[in-house]
Amino acid sequence: MKFQAIRTAACACLLGLCGLVLALPGSAGEPVSRGDVKGPYVWGSVQNVTRLGHLWFSGQPDAAGFAAAREAGVSVVIDLRNPSERDWDEEVIVEGLGLTYHNVPVSGAGFDPGAFGRIERLVDEHDAEQILVHCASSNRVGGWLAVHLVLEEGMTEQDALTVGRLAGITKSGIEDRVHEYLVGERARQSLAPLKQGLMTALRGAMAEGPEAALQTCRLAAPSVTLGAQRPGVRVGRTSHRTRNPVNEPEAWMRPLIAHYLETPMQPSPPRVVDLEARGKGYVEPIYMQEMCLTCHGAEIDEDLLALIRGGYPQDRAVGFMPGELRGLFWVVMAPED
Repeated sequence: MKFQAIRTAACACLLGLCGLVLALPGSAGEPVSRGDVKGPYVWGSVQNVTRLGHLWFSGQPDAAGFAAAREAGVSVVIDLRNPSERDWDEEVIVEGLGLTYHNVPVSGAGFDPGAFGRIERLVDEHDAEQILVHCASSNRVGGWLAVHLVLEEGMTEQDALTVGRLAGITKSGIEDRVHEYLVGERARQSLAPLKQGLMTALRGAMAEGPEAALQTCRLAAPSVTLGAQRPGVRVGRTSHRTRNPVNEPEAWMRPLIAHYLETPMQPSPPRVVDLEARGKGYVEPIYMQEMCLTCHGAEIDEDLLALIRGGYPQDRAVGFMPGELRGLFWVVMAPED
């Protein structure tokens, strides 16, 4: 999603703080002034309200704060707090004022692509309206904005963090989460060819039967994985119960597998880890799909099992249940220059 108001105001923030004139995509290279950045305002008990275009950002408003938001023209509220943070019924107050309420829980301990994607969709859906995005202190709000500016508006990470601080980031931990999220986004993009290639090959083979699918895994998967490698980026799959010993986890992956195995039947978010001189590591859990049970489930046809044992004498990738952790997709990215 791209919207001119945010792009213009974001440039203004940087102009005011750094003396820079930025030309982001779609801004036609026009300079903007610091006057495009509004605030901070005081709404009831909250004193850190800021505005960029049609988006307003703040910490937790009280009833008076929401009334002030309505007076300022806000018609939509996006609350990023988790249920455990709420000790009063904000939705009732907000909707009682005639505003639209949405709750998209965001954890400061790690940003979830699903939650950020939903925020983007809501902002896009209400693009013609004034929107208040808030959390408890506006830190997570500023984190989301920084990520948005990098991925949707083409800003550098450091410039986006500068704007994010104006919108509420005060904690270094939130800046770390922004960096981790952006590293994860790069990793997700790097994994896309591997995922797509494997799924295309398997679906075509499954139409011919499980024996064909087994042959595809054995012959096509290594070439698809090799073709997905990029300069400075390695990608692959691993598991705690591998079929092919070539896919045994590297040392840095083992603690992450153990982490996911603590709740093996519950979808969990990806993880980014610092590999120091080697760069960054990223893992994303793989959960058992119905189509994979034929060759990896608890009840495998005897003839098919004989073929599996013949092709993979060290196979341990059987006995899985639907929805169970199957393994990990992984990415290793060399340090950026």
